Amino acid sequence: MYSLLYKLHRWAGLIVVLPMIAWCLSGLTHPLMAHVFKPIASKELPYRFPTIPNNYIPVQQVLKNKGIGIVDQIRLIEFEDKYYYQTQIIGKENILDAGEEAHPNPNVDVRYFAIESGEELVNGDISYAKYLARQFINEDKAPILGTERITQFNPYYASINRLIPVHQVEFDRNDGIGVYVDTLMSRLAYVSDTGRNICHWVFRMFHNWDFLGDRHSPLRVTLVLLLISVSLFSGLSGLVVYGFLWPRLKKMSPGAALRSNTSMKWHRRIGIIMSLSLIGFSTSGVHIATDKYKQQEFFAAELERKFDVNDLTVDPLPLMQTYEASAISLAKVGADVYWQLHSRDRTGIKEMSYISANIDSNEALSDEDYARYLVSEYSGRPVDEIVKTEYRTSFGRDYPVIFKRLPVHKVVFSKGGLEVYFVETQTGLLANRATKPDIFRTIHFLSLHKYHLFDRFGVFVRDMIMTAAALLVLLVSLFGLWIWLRNNSLTGLLFKSGGKATENIM
Repeated sequence: MYSLLYKLHRWAGLIVVLPMIAWCLSGLTHPLMAHVFKPIASKELPYRFPTIPNNYIPVQQVLKNKGIGIVDQIRLIEFEDKYYYQTQIIGKENILDAGEEAHPNPNVDVRYFAIESGEELVNGDISYAKYLARQFINEDKAPILGTERITQFNPYYASINRLIPVHQVEFDRNDGIGVYVDTLMSRLAYVSDTGRNICHWVFRMFHNWDFLGDRHSPLRVTLVLLLISVSLFSGLSGLVVYGFLWPRLKKMSPGAALRSNTSMKWHRRIGIIMSLSLIGFSTSGVHIATDKYKQQEFFAAELERKFDVNDLTVDPLPLMQTYEASAISLAKVGADVYWQLHSRDRTGIKEMSYISANIDSNEALSDEDYARYLVSEYSGRPVDEIVKTEYRTSFGRDYPVIFKRLPVHKVVFSKGGLEVYFVETQTGLLANRATKPDIFRTIHFLSLHKYHLFDRFGVFVRDMIMTAAALLVLLVSLFGLWIWLRNNSLTGLLFKSGGKATENIM
């Protein structure tokens, strides 16, 4: 039995040694991107209270003059020291291709109208994207090589970035920097440079194995799952063989040969310790990979939000002065239409106030009420089944940074099983939906694969611990490969048995 366990451990190690090398080395690209290849960029624009000129034209009048009767969103934006009404009109339906990662509808026609003259800004969305890109990276001089509107995720702008549509703006700089901006919300989506692009390619090819198919490819997911499972067995069997059974196994082998084998000694010593890390990497990898067979379709979910310009009888710009708001947008609850007024409290926390957009309606609405309404509509469950609502301005273990959107409301249902929604009220979009198993899977992956259990020591220390663990697991794998290459040929391995086989393995 002991000899069989040795052989199984050896075979498992041989099967996964090359994938293990690829996973360990490619996993190091994450700390590299976090601390080395990290372009300097502001996460958001400075908070500015707009100075509205006295001669502005109300938005309802501007849109009527332009023959626009229905819109999906209206915002006020600042562009080159002037203010514009940004209108968004969703066109055709959001139809995803087979295998395409779910995302919000990219078919949005975005136009810009000066608040003083009502004239439309030519090439407004592209011009605004360039302006935002320069603002985020504080770049005034470098020429812009080109722009591209991204309407679906691609190898350079992956689905983990979540936001669609965005504009990619490339600058003529030595670092090859490219800035992805979300003009619909005036926010930064992603920043890349040559180093990050290389790291990202290495990670996709050698960690995710994207060369086998897309994110949800059954071939890719199944093969990766099988190999991770073999690596899990390798870690468990190694712990048993070289840990718990080691005293018995020493009696079964020639002691002199064992004592003289330096590679084996270090393979065993480091392996016993790092087997726990390998088990953690493997179990969390299996756990997260099992969820990749299906698409998360809720990322493409959107509620009907058409607004009739005739209903917008309340002018929002004076309200901005009253509420000290930096931005405006529209929200709808049933047939009721509201202006959202974006502001901040004295501590800098973002807040949202709601004022009826129709002078005949004065029903009060809070940001929490709107979040509960949105989640009820998305889930198809009544509002009175909601047991908890929490306003979140930062990421956490149950809502990690991969979901991108902030601030959000966490809305919890418990009847019929725990179900948690995170909704972004400023866009009305779902940021995440999770059940109890989903939450456990996420925490498992973050704790044992990305080592977030060490967050208390800071990001740098956490990433250095993770890097050391990956390198030591790699070292154990290389020792094991060297031992086999030195002591065995393929022909000998297939035909040796009994005491000889045990001796060679040891």
